Amino acid sequence: MHGQLLVDQEATLEPIFAQGRRLIAVHAEDQSRINQRRQEFAGIHDPAVHSQIQDNQAALLATQLALKLSQKYQRRLHILHMSTAEEADLLRQEKPSWVTAEVTPQHLSIEYQCL
Repeated sequence: MHGQLLVDQEATLEPIFAQGRRLIAVHAEDQSRINQRRQEFAGIHDPAVHSQIQDNQAALLATQLALKLSQKYQRRLHILHMSTAEEADLLRQEKPSWVTAEVTPQHLSIEYQCL
């Protein structure tokens, strides 16, 4: 498990975005989606299933939420290790100037291998 850093509840995240001025950096994955998918694939012990559990939708949902809150509070946001075309499309269309993102080579190859 990932511990306490992954939060997908808007009510929990909203006060974080509403207060302060510092940059918020997120590794955007929707933990509820991941937990749901983990149950759906329970008992399957195939390494390829990882990309089905932590799927593109889990990344997109979390990025959408972080972007929404960043826009609402005009809070600087940096999305770490972006790994999906869906996230790139979303940011291409809706990213304000105070939001940044990055990708690492291994995340690009992970996306490629999942196609």
